[in-house]
Amino acid sequence: MKKRLSALLLSAALATSVFAGYSVVNAEEADPMAKITEGYYSYAYDVEGIGTFPYYFHFYEEQPVLGSVFYAGFAMNQITFAGTYTVEEKEFEYACFATREEAEVEGAVPPTGTAPYTITFYDWDGNEMDSCGFDGDILYQDMDVVSGIGAGPAYYHHDTEGEASKLAEFYEAEVGMTYFEFMAVEEETSTIALYHNGTYLDLVNLLVEGTWTMEESEEGLVYRLTPETESDIPATLTVAADKMTATYALDGEEGIAMINTAEAGPKAAMTLAGTAPIPGQDDVSADLVGTLYEDGTCTLIATAFGQEIPLDAGTYSVAEDGYTITFQFDAAGEIVSTLGEAGVEIHYVQAGTALSDVDTTLVVTLAE
Repeated sequence: MKKRLSALLLSAALATSVFAGYSVVNAEEADPMAKITEGYYSYAYDVEGIGTFPYYFHFYEEQPVLGSVFYAGFAMNQITFAGTYTVEEKEFEYACFATREEAEVEGAVPPTGTAPYTITFYDWDGNEMDSCGFDGDILYQDMDVVSGIGAGPAYYHHDTEGEASKLAEFYEAEVGMTYFEFMAVEEETSTIALYHNGTYLDLVNLLVEGTWTMEESEEGLVYRLTPETESDIPATLTVAADKMTATYALDGEEGIAMINTAEAGPKAAMTLAGTAPIPGQDDVSADLVGTLYEDGTCTLIATAFGQEIPLDAGTYSVAEDGYTITFQFDAAGEIVSTLGEAGVEIHYVQAGTALSDVDTTLVVTLAE
């Protein structure tokens, strides 16, 4: 750029071209499509007795095959999301408070507005999670799914101060979110996890950390694993097109068969489904999802703001009539199903959970 300007400035006749050149550069720098991967978009406030409560988005540049990756860290990285995103020049109607002070006024309603761009968030399987407005300088966070208690509706401002930022320590504490995890077919403790930020943890080759890159091949997806320590051996993970199986090989050694951990363990036979209120959230409920596995075990989790909260686990048995199911939960104790308006259901009660007290009806259905 300096060489170009020097050459142009040698001729007064090209002064207009110099001015035009600056206009083009400034226009590019102002393009929200380009600015989104620079720094972070954040919102923070102080909580008495705790300190700063930060909420932020980190957008990564587009990668081959994988696409554009995002990370959202809310409430000091205690509530986290990761996946892919797109930015479109499409207007978005938002409702957000410009400041924390406005939000704390009793009975206040977030002002509405129109942003020129729309950010859409997806999970790793390409399912749409949520969307919000954006203009390059502000991300208008009024989402229900990609969110968390205290996360909005609010303006998230562009922060490009790097290490000088007051939130730098929280940015640096970004949690590695699992993009893929595989385990060796013959040894369940030998696993390898690939994280959203291009890092990995290899428990096949003892305990190795490093970075990964990816490219497509006729076999599927090929991940090149480069250890952060020079004494460790690089490796290659070749993932099949269906993403369910893979082959792991250290350089110079034979490969070993691996399976996606999502396919490991007992298969689901039936499911439980219901909802429960979230303290302090009048318009949002937590989804309660239970799984009854073929080996006679069962689990129950709550999903809120994209986060899974384990609630209970235990065993179950089905009577000869096919609909009387007796549960032995670790926390809720024995519960026997009944026939209700929605079919087979249970009345689930547990006090003192992470969602406060739970008292709800869960419907039993066959797993897909």
